[in-house]
Amino acid sequence: MEPGGDRKGEGDLAVAKKLILIPILLISLALWGCSPAGITPTPTLVQQALTLQIRQIHRELNLKSDVASSPRGFKITRVAIARLEPLTIDGLEGFKVEGTYDLRVRGSARRFGERHNPFRIYLQRRGGGRIWRLAWLENEGRSRGGDRGRQPQWSTMAIPRRFF
Repeated sequence: MEPGGDRKGEGDLAVAKKLILIPILLISLALWGCSPAGITPTPTLVQQALTLQIRQIHRELNLKSDVASSPRGFKITRVAIARLEPLTIDGLEGFKVEGTYDLRVRGSARRFGERHNPFRIYLQRRGGGRIWRLAWLENEGRSRGGDRGRQPQWSTMAIPRRFF
């Protein structure tokens, strides 16, 4: 037996392992990118969705103040996503997103803020992650009487594409 012969065999085995592992890793990464978990909501997207939701609630309640309608009226910061749960919304991929955010409100006379506000929002993904929509259940909490067994009825609203 030649001195160093075992080392050459070990080197060939290591190269062979690398040649096998590299394509497996590349295929895994490619498949992961195509999966629902491949494109998930970012804190910036969630921040935009929360802003949209607050403005929508403000309009629905027909509030008279300018706080929610003005872009300078409030600011959402420090969005922390604690939980992402994949789900289907009207046959398309989506997520239930839970976490916390900080809110700063600027009124005409003073400013105030709240920290660590909990949130739960639903986001629907379209176009391979290029288009996101804020989603909410229309019949949530109405499971009494005739609503039992009904499919969830979702409504969605486009989230303007800015920074996500």
